[in-house]
Amino acid sequence: MKAVAAFLLVLCYLAGSHAWNCKEAPRLYYPKQIDAGQGQVVAIDKYKRAYYLSGSSWYRLGSVSLKHVSVGPAGIWGTDNSNKVYKYIGGDFKLAKGLSLEQVDAGGDGQVVGITPSTHTVYCLRDIDTWGHKGVDTLSWYSLSKKMKYYACGPKYGMLGDRLEFEGLPHKDNHTKQL
Repeated sequence: MKAVAAFLLVLCYLAGSHAWNCKEAPRLYYPKQIDAGQGQVVAIDKYKRAYYLSGSSWYRLGSVSLKHVSVGPAGIWGTDNSNKVYKYIGGDFKLAKGLSLEQVDAGGDGQVVGITPSTHTVYCLRDIDTWGHKGVDTLSWYSLSKKMKYYACGPKYGMLGDRLEFEGLPHKDNHTKQL
């Protein structure tokens, strides 16, 4: 029995020491927002410039000033101060005509999800529309009939959001709900 316990302790030590091999990323000066997905990292600095992390360096993405950027299976998407939506295509951000959104998340299973600035309604852009969008067409977003102040999405758990009815309450884990 002692041998089994000792083996399990050694196994736990080895698993713990090798399972999370984290290291500090290179410095980006004055970051305001950061997003990671599909092994990629993007960020916005205080000057509203978008960056992409590659190896040990940050590289500028395009020339459009953005307040929010997201990366995932659907590509790189962002929003500007006027709540216009953009997709990163061919070296720059191209306007994605359709809705005005204050935040977008490209971390879903190919979909992009956004939230409107005035009504806080959540909208979804299907994967076929995200992958095929080349910056020309007007996009057709579908309302999810949820009111959120913030959300995130990923392929494993779908979309998670912070619902408006909890506004003013301290944030606890139970305030995040899967849609």
